This record gives sequence, C-alpha cells and structure tokens, in this order.
Amino acid sequence: MRGFLSLVFVCFFLTSEVWAIDVLHLKTGQEVRCQILSITQKTINFVLSREAQRGRARQAKRSFPLSKVDYIDFFQSKKEAELLIQKPPFNRLVLQKTWNAKGSYLGQPRSNAGQIGLLYADALRLEDSVYFWTQAMELYTLIENKAWDEAVRDKARLGKIRVLVLQGKIAEAIHSAENIIVENTGESMTVEANLLLAEIKFWQLRELQKENPVWYEDDELKPVRDQLYHQALDHYLIPYLFHGTGEDAAVRGLMGSAALYDFVEDWKRSKEVLQDVLRIYALSPMAAQAKRKLEAINAVKANLNNEREKTIN
Repeated sequence: MRGFLSLVFVCFFLTSEVWAIDVLHLKTGQEVRCQILSITQKTINFVLSREAQRGRARQAKRSFPLSKVDYIDFFQSKKEAELLIQKPPFNRLVLQKTWNAKGSYLGQPRSNAGQIGLLYADALRLEDSVYFWTQAMELYTLIENKAWDEAVRDKARLGKIRVLVLQGKIAEAIHSAENIIVENTGESMTVEANLLLAEIKFWQLRELQKENPVWYEDDELKPVRDQLYHQALDHYLIPYLFHGTGEDAAVRGLMGSAALYDFVEDWKRSKEVLQDVLRIYALSPMAAQAKRKLEAINAVKANLNNEREKTIN
C-alpha cells in the first residue's frame, strides 16, 4: 500500500512534464507518465519519464498491476505518424523493425500496433515471393484474432483474401468474400467484399481470355466468359448503386468498371462512367485519374476517325 501511495505521489508530480512518453490512466483518476517496456496479461513494466530522461532506466524499472489501469495513451513518434500514412511501395524492413517493437501491444486499446501490423502485412503481401505471402497470411491472421480495433481486424480479414488470390486459392478467396457479404458484418465490409469479388472475377476474365484468344468461337466457353464479365461488373457497381454515400468505395467501383469496359473495348460505356466520376465526385482524389483516362479515350477515338478519313480519301 505504501508503495502504491508513493507511486501516486510521483504521478501527480509528473503530470506536468510535457516531455512524457506513454501515459497510464489509473482507475483512481491519477496519471503515470512513463516509458512502457512491456505488457503481460497481468502487469505493465515501465520506467518513469523523469528517471528515463536522466539515463537511470536500468535502475528505475517499475511494475504495476494491469488491473489498476483504466487505459493507456501510447506515445506515437513523428516517424510512426509518417509511417501510418505511407502509400505503396512500403519500406518493408522499417515496418518490420517498428512491428517488432510495437507488436506486443496488439491487444491493448488505443495502441497503434494493429495499424503498423497491417502495413507490414501489406508490405509482405506486395512482395513477389511465396515465402513473404505466407508470412503475410500469418500476420493478417494474428491481427484478425488479437487486435483490439474492430476496423483493423476487418482489414486483416480482407488482406487474407488478397493473399489467397496470390496463392492461387481462388475458390477459397471467393468463398471467404461471399461469407462477409452473407454475414452482413457492416456496410463498409460488405462494400469492400464486393470490390474484392469484382477484382477476382475481373482477374479470372483476363486469364480466361488470355488462355483462350478465340473464346467467342467456343460454345461452352463463351457463357462462362460472359458470366465472369457480368459478375465483375455487378460487384464493381454495387458500392455506387447501393452505398453511394461511401464516396471512396463508390469511385473505386466506378473506376474498376471503367477498366472492365476498357478491357472489352466498350469505349462508349467507359467514357460514360468516367464522365459520371467527374460530374458526381469531382473532388475525389481519383478524379484526376478519371480525367486522364477520359482524355486518352477521346484521343484514341480522334485517331480512329482520322484514320477512317484517310482511308476514304
């Protein structure tokens, strides 16, 4: 009891220190500003900020029952903040190092371990290696099972489906995505599952036509090809038609459908979709891409018209 009162006294003293790292919010209302060393199921091990600053961390290690802590504000460095907004290509080695330092906090509310883990898993998935894909699957699975943040767990589940596609387990990937839709776990997950299914069906369509250049002459193959095309298109358009308030997903779906139209050389419909993106979602980050694609289609059309005129003349 005496040790606990001493700790509380130090807590009050340290709450004014602006250079603190992590902050333990005790159930008594006090705060402990410290640097967390590790967290077990029952105990938090840390050094108090003042002692850490003075270079006495080795002698100043403290332990405290986790049951007495209400929540923790984990310190996030500037480098970590920059890391969390990165876009591909990722620095896999930097993410690995950060994950190794933060991964043990995966189940702790308010920690960014899950977000860092997702980025590291994404970096592994984007490598052209079966070995890294296996690592990505293991990490996504860990995050799905252990992360405190439901949104992070959902993204890990979607990441697993993407790895299944890379591993050639297409039927399993489709089944997993369809399960998400059937379970109706939430609008965001339903939309993302539809977009994933669209990507998978589009990939199957490209592979079918690549392996069978004259598919249109095969009475058995043509219905299969047509079904893949319509399935991909339906899944791409679902976010726009039924979840239009989710602007990002709606635009991604429309841009995906435009790419699908381009693939089958339906330039008219592709142009109409791109015009819709520019008209309805003019402020979207993808509007510039839509404009470039539209200009490219118009340029191709103009070239074709010029060629026809030359032929006639």
